[in-house]
Formats: sequence, structure tokens, C-alpha cells
Amino acid sequence: LIELESPVNGRFGVVYYQAMSLQQYINKFASWYGKITIDDRQSFFNLKQVCYDIYGDRVDDKRMAATVSQLSHMILGSQIVPWSLLSAIYNRAIRPASFNDDKGWRRVMRTASKLFKAYYDEGEIKTMLNDSYHDRSYSFGRLLAIADVIEEGVLQGSENSEGRVTNAKRYMSSFAQRPLDTWKIIYTNLQPYLRKSKYSFKASKLIDEIFASLDAEDKHLNDPLNGKFLIGYSQQRNDWYQKKKTSNE
Repeated sequence: LIELESPVNGRFGVVYYQAMSLQQYINKFASWYGKITIDDRQSFFNLKQVCYDIYGDRVDDKRMAATVSQLSHMILGSQIVPWSLLSAIYNRAIRPASFNDDKGWRRVMRTASKLFKAYYDEGEIKTMLNDSYHDRSYSFGRLLAIADVIEEGVLQGSENSEGRVTNAKRYMSSFAQRPLDTWKIIYTNLQPYLRKSKYSFKASKLIDEIFASLDAEDKHLNDPLNGKFLIGYSQQRNDWYQKKKTSNE
């Protein structure tokens, strides 16, 4: 494996070199994809797109080259995700209102969830939703996802809803900083949508179960959430729609 840099036209410098067997190369990629898989959808890790997801479309060529190089070394080396990349993409993922379209934000959220799953790389965080995992951040992420899909479903079936953002997305940044206080606001605003949703019973039951799993005596219950919040959100949304699709079939 060789990485070249061309500071001026016609000249190249070797900035990285590593020799490994073909089997080692395959094993590194297999290990990496195992770490970042968060659901049953298969997708490849486009390093240039990941760079855009982390820093936005205005990333310059110098940062692009440095980040792609950093990601390459990470996948083929230690596979430890640098905190600088995680911090940058976390701050983008929790601000859906800053995106021009929902599709772009969902891509960033998905990339962030994958990177954080690789970072924590714990047995409790599985490929699919783990409803037995009661980590505070993971559980709060699940709660937010349920509120989001319920309001989103009601809005999609109503008139004059185009362009409206769910309360879950509107308050996501505040939720990441003060989850307990912000959840009270989101849950109160969710009530009219729960009454209109045909999935009201399922959602209410899940919310009660998740909230009951949180430690009410935890003095840090309202502290800022970590990246497991994004994983819980992403996996709960995927699980909701997977079961909904299976039920419809």
C-alpha cells in the first residue's frame, strides 16, 4: 500500500507505505465492516463521502486529503477512530435543522452512528437493536427515535405538512445536552400525534419500557449524551420500520 502526494505538477513524494499479505488486507476490511455495521442494510464506506459527512460540503482539498489519509490508516491499521473526527460529525448529526434536506442529514446520522459503533466496539452494541442494553445515552436515543417516527408518520398523512420538522429533530441539539429536561417538552408535544397515530399503543408501550429501564436515582441522568445516543436513535428507527414492513407484508 502506497500513498503519494504531489506538491507540484510532475513531482511525487511517498508519504505512506505499508506492506501486508493479501489475507491481512482482507481481514482488516472484514474487521472494519463488522465494527461499523448498525443494521441489516449493506453499504460501502466511501472515504471521500465520509469526509463530506464529517466536515460538510465546504471542506477544502487539504483537509479532504488529510482526512481520507487518516481514515485509510485507521481501517488498515489500529482501527481506532480519532476523537477529532467523532466530535466533528457528532456536532453535525445533532443539528438536523442546519441541513438543506432530510436525506443529507440522514446520511450524516448514519455515518456518525457507524463511526461511534466502531469507537465503542462493545459486545452490548450489536449489529441490530439491542433492547436489553440499558445504557443511558443509548436509551435516550431510542426514545427520541420513537417520538420522531410517530410524529413523522402523522405529518406524512396530513395536509399542509410539507416542510414541517418533527419536534424530535427540532429539539435534538438541546436533547443531546439536557436529555431529561428536553424529553419532557418533546413528550408533551408528542401527545396530539400519539392520539392520531395507529401505532399509539406500540409507541406508548415502548416509551414506558425504555423510560422504566433508566435509573431514576442517577444524578447524571440529565447530563450531556455521548455517541451511543446516535446509535440508539438509528437502530430504533430501523427496527421500527423493519417490523412495520414485516407486519404489513
